[in-house]
Amino acid sequence: MRMIRPVTLSAFRFPPPRCIFISIIKLPPIINRHGMDIISTAQPLIPSCNPRYSWAWTVILFVSSMTMRCVFGGNETSGGSDGQILDVSPTPEPLIVITATSSQPLVLIADHRFDVELAYTPESRERGLEGRDSIPDNTGMLYIYTSGEPEDAWMKGLLFPLDFFWIGAGRRIADTHPNAPAPTSNTPDRLLTTYWSISQPTYVLETNAGTISEFGIKVGGQVSFDGFSGRGAT
Repeated sequence: MRMIRPVTLSAFRFPPPRCIFISIIKLPPIINRHGMDIISTAQPLIPSCNPRYSWAWTVILFVSSMTMRCVFGGNETSGGSDGQILDVSPTPEPLIVITATSSQPLVLIADHRFDVELAYTPESRERGLEGRDSIPDNTGMLYIYTSGEPEDAWMKGLLFPLDFFWIGAGRRIADTHPNAPAPTSNTPDRLLTTYWSISQPTYVLETNAGTISEFGIKVGGQVSFDGFSGRGAT
């Protein structure tokens, strides 16, 4: 809080200006260095509107207003009624650090091996497999999250059908969706089907459609990773 030094009226000598203050205003006390209330001392001058002291009254009003500003305006904040500054900046996405330990990252489900591409940045997750004509059998894309709340999936820009696997932090299959069809090229975004899981998984694996039925993969199946490690890949 800012403090304003008390002012003694006798220190001011002003020429006699035109009187402009005619009303009596009760102001909070301001105590000088002698312990006197200089506002109360000055108030007998106010009703008479003595021109000699009208500028001194101006000083009194100014000092009083600054005092009130100090008392009531010293804790200004950018928001919040409790005096706390509100931070409205967006929360940054947690950093994911992946280190390749071999030339080819792998996802292993039971005895089945899938060579995968890793999508762990916002840009790579948004792009996904969009625009590709196809991918080889026994391959896929593994999306990695740290928040446990992956975005909904859709098939925008996809040219071939997919199977989806949602994998939990314990590396077990939490949910699946087989044979998600590729949309027609003129399908508007608002009509695209979205795919999601209530299990809040850490990973989403996309493979060619038919993988789930071909290998008999079930919810609860164990999954393991190889060829990469790091935060977000535990």
